[in-house]
Amino acid sequence: MNDAHYPQAFADACSGYQALKPPNRVSISQGAAENLVIKQTGGSAGAWDASETPYMVHAMDSLASRRHESVVFVGPARTGKTAGLLLGWMAHNVVNDPGDMLFIQMSKEKAREFSKTDVDREMRNSPNIASMRTGRVVDSNTHDTMFRHGMWLRLAWPTVGNVSGSTYRYVAITD
Repeated sequence: MNDAHYPQAFADACSGYQALKPPNRVSISQGAAENLVIKQTGGSAGAWDASETPYMVHAMDSLASRRHESVVFVGPARTGKTAGLLLGWMAHNVVNDPGDMLFIQMSKEKAREFSKTDVDREMRNSPNIASMRTGRVVDSNTHDTMFRHGMWLRLAWPTVGNVSGSTYRYVAITD
């Protein structure tokens, strides 16, 4: 009898307990500050810091509002919108309040670029997020990532097939 399979079976049986935990009741901006590490190629890595973009905090925290159905934020380029409203929201949700999440980009090429440049770096450089990944090759590709607690992150583009007939708890549409 091969006893080498018991540790893997035990790990598989216990891996779903994360889905049963209640959400951590922290604001999205606080969840982002605690879990999101931003690293650009050739630059230094650092935790997301609300003091660098204080105008994003209200918009980020409004994403969890029960009084509003949506948040629309329009702002100039390179002002922290993607880091706060997309990556910060994702970091918070993966660690604190999991639910299936969809990011809609302008095109398939932009979805792939966002996946490779922003989302992959976030998952690689943020220890709390990296620890939530399953580690199985089949659970992660350019447009999809499945986490240990069952949350699914999908990066797509605006086509009828990508936005119809699916249920997501969180949806972000960006240019």
